Amino acid sequence: KAWAWVHEALGILKEQDVPRSVVTCVTSQTTNDDIVGLLEVARRYGATWRINWFRHVGRGTPEMRLTASRAWEIVRFLAELGVTFLTLDSVFGAVLGVDCSPCPAGHHTCRIHENMETSCYPFLKGAEWSGGNILEKDVSLESIYESSAFKRLRARKVPACDGCPFQDKCRGGCVTRAALHNGSVNAVDDFCPIVAGLNVEELTQIRVRKGKGDLVHDGYLCTTIVDPNNPPASE
Repeated sequence: KAWAWVHEALGILKEQDVPRSVVTCVTSQTTNDDIVGLLEVARRYGATWRINWFRHVGRGTPEMRLTASRAWEIVRFLAELGVTFLTLDSVFGAVLGVDCSPCPAGHHTCRIHENMETSCYPFLKGAEWSGGNILEKDVSLESIYESSAFKRLRARKVPACDGCPFQDKCRGGCVTRAALHNGSVNAVDDFCPIVAGLNVEELTQIRVRKGKGDLVHDGYLCTTIVDPNNPPASE
């Protein structure tokens, strides 16, 4: 009944004029037709659509990971559909020349997990990523921020980015894709078009409509959120 519950909840939120968003885990198996359908659901309820790019955290299979090529295809496809981008992962925003926040890991984000352990991201769990357990008396916001796990993320240096023209805005992209998929916080984001050998000059020509919204995820997580409700008028 989950699908029916989603529609029921969205209907209630629309009726009460509560801001709403459709969140989807996008994987290598997500097709353009799927995207069109999900945008139609969001549009029907006046909602935004958030792309939670698949990270391989142990659930699912490695084959569900998106290649850089496919991720950029999706961004191009959305741009061609005329949606408004409210937030963009830094690796996309830097190349496209639009305002975006670098990966906030260790700086502006903290997640409390079901066991009350903290980490900088929901995708990073376990002792090596923990900033402390909030049930312990000596754990505070300050101690979490100054924990070795959070300091490690703030000290991130990505050798692959040396000399990159997008380095200042991108800063290596999302640390979770780097760590989970490429083995180190000092590795580069999977979606880096330069390391992936994509035609970067061609990608810079993608024109996106950038908007602003009072969104909790803006600057808090590496994620892409679009508004499909105000497409540009046809010529």
